[in-house]
Amino acid sequence: MEEIVIRVGDFLKEHINNILNMCNDNPTEFENLQNVEYAKTTFGLRANYSFFKKLSLFNDNPNIRYYAQDYYINGEKYRLTSQFGGNAIIEGKTTSQYQGEKIYEYLKIYNLLLDKYENKKIIFIAGNNNENTINQENNFALKFNPLNQILYGSPGTGKTYNTINRAIEIIDSDFYQQNREDREALKERFEEYKKSGQIEFITFHQSFSYEEFVEGIKAKSTDNGLEYKIESGIFKKLSKVAKENFENSKKQI
Repeated sequence: MEEIVIRVGDFLKEHINNILNMCNDNPTEFENLQNVEYAKTTFGLRANYSFFKKLSLFNDNPNIRYYAQDYYINGEKYRLTSQFGGNAIIEGKTTSQYQGEKIYEYLKIYNLLLDKYENKKIIFIAGNNNENTINQENNFALKFNPLNQILYGSPGTGKTYNTINRAIEIIDSDFYQQNREDREALKERFEEYKKSGQIEFITFHQSFSYEEFVEGIKAKSTDNGLEYKIESGIFKKLSKVAKENFENSKKQI
């Protein structure tokens, strides 16, 4: 089967005219596309963004979280959310692949899919798509990017503030680049990753030990006396999760 490699945003924009025509003909579905919960369940969006949002409803800069292009539907201006794609893992797939497949299913249901994508295997990627190829050199550059970093300074100098920025930049670089000036969006995404278990924020108190961080033997008092059990520390637990996510991401889609 022929493969097509494309960014989620580019795939969506190619179909935007079909979606706009559908919105004009189907007011009920157009209302759905302005609903935040509908966007989450239908397209896999993880934050509180609707698929379309009326320009007059923006309280902040409409260019943040939404594409700058205005779309006219029933005489009103709307913006399309840009919060698609990323390399974070959702159900064993990258965010790009997970959301891209949901968009593909939606287009199929409403007969909006372009003919050139029929019966094709589509690989949805994050970042630049250079003539439908993934630049191998850039992949190696990402692998050797120094991820282990130490931020140091006196209390109140911004260590926690910048830790949030760096964590999002590493795990979801596309989102970070689009929202680097939007502190609220970065903190919201950081909390989402904490809840999903992809980020752990640990305070290393003075008595923090090797056993707590990596692995240790802990004694427990039972009716039979003392029992000794090996327990994983936070770093080992995270390493196990990372390994499982990596292996799941390599499985055949």
